[in-house]
Amino acid sequence: MLEYRTYTGVMIYGKTKKLDYKSKEIAVPKEEWTIMENMHEPIISKETFAIVQGLLLKDVMVVSGQTHAYLWSGMLRCGDCENSMRRISDKNGRYITYVCITYNTTKECSRHTTKGQELKNATLSAIKKRIKDIASIKKDLEVLNVEMIKKKELVKIENKIKVVEEELNKTKKIKSGIYDDFTDGVVNKSDYRELVDFYDQKERQSLKIIKFLHDEIESIEKNLSPKSDWIKLFRKDRNTEVLTRELLVTLVDEVRVYEDKRIEVVFRYEDIFEKIKGFIESEKLEKQG
Repeated sequence: MLEYRTYTGVMIYGKTKKLDYKSKEIAVPKEEWTIMENMHEPIISKETFAIVQGLLLKDVMVVSGQTHAYLWSGMLRCGDCENSMRRISDKNGRYITYVCITYNTTKECSRHTTKGQELKNATLSAIKKRIKDIASIKKDLEVLNVEMIKKKELVKIENKIKVVEEELNKTKKIKSGIYDDFTDGVVNKSDYRELVDFYDQKERQSLKIIKFLHDEIESIEKNLSPKSDWIKLFRKDRNTEVLTRELLVTLVDEVRVYEDKRIEVVFRYEDIFEKIKGFIESEKLEKQG
């Protein structure tokens, strides 16, 4: 059940198509599917779905003799070559270290050796700090005029959308003019195709930017609140003292190990965290000024 996105209230169309009425159905690339959000009451939340998908994608490395993924399956990356890290243990399986798999196989990267316990300690410490930071954000959002912040940020984005839409309309007019020039014989076929390709690309780019900005609006409306789901997700584990597989996959995208022993934890909702932290800092500075 938890593998199916439709349980989150989404309807997906166009997964297959026929070239003609006689042909068999063929699969359509995922990027060409039509996805419609909030079409029915969800059975599970999108956050739960995302967590489960993370588990399904990352539960790929199983230690010999075990039936389940180990703690760091799919989570560890070399901070330099971005390849995965290999688990190495003594014959009793007690002394565990991790090394860059690229070094281990081709020597084209350095070892990036880190001890298992050091990795656990650093990651748990980073998780605790992030939970504390999010608690601070929650407190700020409870005090600040969130609706006013939303309004200001949404106006900024809507103004950007207007600018891009104006540019899009100009592009469409130019394309129309190029076609007229082609039919009038002012532009030859080769130049016409080249110009159309260029302005088609500009049009697609503008549409992508507009979609991105609309997604930004949706993100702000959904996440700029002390009661947002992403805040609840981190607050749920605020008293944790043990690093578990569930905790890792719920809160962390990946952990990067660098040659200088630095360990970087990349959290889920990182963009939202930074964005909202920026909103709060700007609001505080504005009040001080």
